[in-house]
Amino acid sequence: MRLSLRTYPPTKAGIKPKIRSAQRTRYHANDAGFSLLEIMTVLIIIGLMSAAVVLSLKGPKDAPEDIANRFAAGINQFAKDAIYTGRPNALSVSKEGLHLM
Repeated sequence: MRLSLRTYPPTKAGIKPKIRSAQRTRYHANDAGFSLLEIMTVLIIIGLMSAAVVLSLKGPKDAPEDIANRFAAGINQFAKDAIYTGRPNALSVSKEGLHLM
């Protein structure tokens, strides 16, 4: 139980303030815990923090589609160079990439 004493300011000089009798403050079972607003605020903060972490993570370095597009562009340029120079070219493909010979 919580007891509280309330005092009132004196109305005239020299008069002592009146002290109100101790009042009990009642706690109900519904008063325990967190309110909906507090829970929602915490969830929003956690959501924003997790979104920042997810956005800061890097994805795969090269997606397979990007690798295929670069390979096709390289082959296309290689063919154009062969036509422009009028001489045959050789192409080697390895894990490191394309190599012109």
